[in-house]
Amino acid sequence: MLMAHVNSNAELTVSCIEVPVKTAAGQFGVMSVNERDRVTAFAEKPIAPTELDDKPGYALASMGNYVFNADFLISQLEKDAGDRQSDHDFGKDIIPNIIRNFNVFAFRFRDQQQPNGIPYWRDVGTLDAYWTANIALLDQQPPINIYDESWPIASTPQCLQPVKFVCDKVGKMGSSPDSAISGGSVIHSSMINRSMVFENVEVEEGANIEESMLLPNVIVGKGAVIRRAIIDSGAHIPKNMKIG
Repeated sequence: MLMAHVNSNAELTVSCIEVPVKTAAGQFGVMSVNERDRVTAFAEKPIAPTELDDKPGYALASMGNYVFNADFLISQLEKDAGDRQSDHDFGKDIIPNIIRNFNVFAFRFRDQQQPNGIPYWRDVGTLDAYWTANIALLDQQPPINIYDESWPIASTPQCLQPVKFVCDKVGKMGSSPDSAISGGSVIHSSMINRSMVFENVEVEEGANIEESMLLPNVIVGKGAVIRRAIIDSGAHIPKNMKIG
């Protein structure tokens, strides 16, 4: 994307992804482009998105990632700051004004190894979308391989203890099918089904967790029931509480 920005002599390059028109309608900002992918217009979440000439049925949706020439960006921010009629918003004010008056190109996001495949990208701007994107990683064939060492996920590296599964009573075993459980967690005799358990989580005996996300440092009390929920970092769920 950086090289495309330089080679096109653009002041602004917008990362875009090809999505079906029905998907884009009312959901994404949509770019109109010419045959060189120079942006000619921008519509914020249109009900009837403009279709691509070279790919009927699809629209070019903005991914919300931009490459600017630094001096140009600073000058545009200063100009917008002095405009009393502006809401000082990138999508509503700054980018539409730049498109009308300057050299703006779209960069189509594609998997370089599979040019005809569907590249992985998710908008996680809502709780539902955030939950859906994470739970989808638990599918037998997830939309992205998080174990691909040639394309690692950049996150904060931590040296944590291994996950520990505790059998509290003889014959009383827990289970965690179709789940991902991070290091430092301690799981007592409980049921965890199709859930994401982040680092340093403790799940006490008899809890039942289904299709949920437990963010770091959560404690789930004995007998608690959690279904289709996101439990925020550091939360302590009392025993026998039902959520979701």
